[in-house]
Amino acid sequence: MCKILYLTGGNIEDKSTRQITCDEAQKILLEAQKGKKNYNPICSMMDYRDNRLYRKIIYFTFQIVAIDLDTTKQIWYEKVNGDEYFIDKIVYNNYQNKNVYIELHFRNSKFSKPNICMIRMKDKNGWRYFVGDIEDIHFYRTIKFGDIEIVFKDLDASFEAFLNNVQECDKRFVRDDESPIVENNIEK
Repeated sequence: MCKILYLTGGNIEDKSTRQITCDEAQKILLEAQKGKKNYNPICSMMDYRDNRLYRKIIYFTFQIVAIDLDTTKQIWYEKVNGDEYFIDKIVYNNYQNKNVYIELHFRNSKFSKPNICMIRMKDKNGWRYFVGDIEDIHFYRTIKFGDIEIVFKDLDASFEAFLNNVQECDKRFVRDDESPIVENNIEK
């Protein structure tokens, strides 16, 4: 059995969170987007299957974060304009149940040349870094509020489908020949 709930905020455990309708959530988000960029969750959608939380979408003024709790996967959509979003980041907390953490950071043509994906992977041997080419046209999405099918479709896709010409590099995302791949790195 499937049940979808809309909430204020991003966490059902938060005492200030309350259940709202899809229309109310959309109105709250549209009103919040008229103001300044806000790093607090505006509202969220919870998808329950067989009485357990299966998937979750958290809405911010400038991005959408979709989380699949079965595959421990997240997709971060950065707002471009109106209903247009760009897939900015994909995170696997436990890729294919192999205790491997993978983080992919995508940059579209407005923010980097060439179009690339920076990849951090942590397994039993520690951190490894890669860079891959992307065609940024494949990362743009039109996402209307409440239309969760496209978000869930992206959650079901594997990251291999997005990449080509992947090569290992150092944590500064510099190639062996010392030429920088990007101006800014993602190292925390």
